[in-house]
Amino acid sequence: MPDDDGASVTRMPPSGPEPRGQVRQDNGPARRLYEKLNFKAIPGTVHLKTDVVPRATQLSLPLAVDLRDRQLDMADAKSAYDLACAATPLTVQKEWPIRQRHFRLNSSEHINNLFRKLWGGGATEHWVVEDGQRFVAIVHVQPGGWGKNHKIDLTVHPDWHGILEQPLLNRTLLYLYQWPQRAIEVRHPTYHPEAIKAYKDLGFQETQTLLWMKKEM
Repeated sequence: MPDDDGASVTRMPPSGPEPRGQVRQDNGPARRLYEKLNFKAIPGTVHLKTDVVPRATQLSLPLAVDLRDRQLDMADAKSAYDLACAATPLTVQKEWPIRQRHFRLNSSEHINNLFRKLWGGGATEHWVVEDGQRFVAIVHVQPGGWGKNHKIDLTVHPDWHGILEQPLLNRTLLYLYQWPQRAIEVRHPTYHPEAIKAYKDLGFQETQTLLWMKKEM
């Protein structure tokens, strides 16, 4: 259902049949139109970018946690799934259920990393932070290659918001600084403002924020 303000109503899987649409946060006319039609905003995505890799410094993690490489086994996949469930609000999970199968790492990644290195790229890294009993953060770092930009994906347990973001992102930038002239693209959920602030403090610029609008039926 397109309108003059650029808003459109779509039906998005995997949840129920309620109409949904996506709108830029700064598009006031479109948001007001949605609200007149009894749509309500649900969390969206902030898009951030920096044209080069910012300089960073090594920051120590709290003594209560340890960082290591994520393994390919099912135990780490289950821990990653548990972290995603804890970090994602229930209102969001209702719209986009979290599936454990999505957190399994493919064993072919070792081969992909070999080819990436041969072509002048860097290996994709998966780091986890543990507090002795559970994952409290995961960082996925994909160096750009073949003309593509670097990508970062960060998940932090709500108990550690405002604590782990800065040291983990600085560590990530130090890794990516091997290829400093490539841009970095980030998409991060709006419900984790501490990470968004950490990105911006490191020089990332917000390019747009997209909100999902939902009409209850």
